[in-house]
Amino acid sequence: MRDLTELGFFLERELDHCELLQVILLKEREIIEQRTLSDLPKILQQKADLLSSIENTHTQKAKWLNERDLPANLAKLSEQEKNNPHLGQCAELWTKLNQAKQQCNESNTVNGIIIAKTRKRNGEQLDVLKGVKVNNPLYDAAGKSTGGSGKGDTRLA
Repeated sequence: MRDLTELGFFLERELDHCELLQVILLKEREIIEQRTLSDLPKILQQKADLLSSIENTHTQKAKWLNERDLPANLAKLSEQEKNNPHLGQCAELWTKLNQAKQQCNESNTVNGIIIAKTRKRNGEQLDVLKGVKVNNPLYDAAGKSTGGSGKGDTRLA
């Protein structure tokens, strides 16, 4: 029977880093939404440091599992070590870790979408100020707005 205590330490460390990353991602979103961009470099550095820590711990965990000929996936590990008394704690941590990683991924994706939409909107506003012809005119020849939620929407502006 293998001692999975060390695996538990790797999982706890990686989970702690992921939970901290989630906090950083929420701060990043707040900074982006409030447009306090002077605070952004500090947050981005913290984010990069945590991602590096997560990657390092993940690599150590994978190496540890590989050295013991254990699978690097929870389902296969549970199947292989089903009678191991340490498995329950490791399985619980691994499940929490997977959830935390999913949450971080979703938060990071949302932040990326917010940034992309803001860039697009700012670019469009700059184009208007520069007098650059916009691909989609705001009004047609009759003075009706061309934008809107439906096709052929010709509401008066």
